[in-house]
Amino acid sequence: MVIKQFMEGLPDNSQLHLANSLSVRYANYIGVEAKKKIEVFANRGTSGIDGCVSTAVGAAISTKKPVFLLVGDVAFFYDRNALWNRYLPENLRIVLLNNHGGGIFRVIDGPSKLQELEDYFETVQSYNAEKTCQDADIEYVKVNNNEGLMAKLSLFAENSGKPKLLEVDTDSLVNTEIFKQFKAGFKAV
Repeated sequence: MVIKQFMEGLPDNSQLHLANSLSVRYANYIGVEAKKKIEVFANRGTSGIDGCVSTAVGAAISTKKPVFLLVGDVAFFYDRNALWNRYLPENLRIVLLNNHGGGIFRVIDGPSKLQELEDYFETVQSYNAEKTCQDADIEYVKVNNNEGLMAKLSLFAENSGKPKLLEVDTDSLVNTEIFKQFKAGFKAV
């Protein structure tokens, strides 16, 4: 699982910023090891996605610690103007989970049962972050399988003198099934 591997690989004394929706839900289930002294932040509003990239950029500017943002595609693309900044710090790391359209609505009971799910709840899109990273001079890596992820995660945390973005291309339908199985494992017996 991408998020579990990512969170286990977070360096000690770093910051983890979580976007709304599935990012914060997965992270909540997985958790972080207390001994690693990782500070966790989340922009949890009234179902809002706005500002999580901006918050992570601001945090990275204000600290020497490595700052990691775990974000989905809708929240990332909504707030990517935060990267329109000539002083992006080299300690910024973004993990973009791109399922191409707001997969959170497939795991929420109300919307997931509606016939209008795809037309009115999801935000189907075919974007990737490569051009955004080129424009903002961010080191960009894209993976779409576990083997590629494992190879890239260790390099991702290392300092290269530039901010980095790791885009993980995923499938919303597969993600939904994995999330349901994952969540079922936490139900009380």
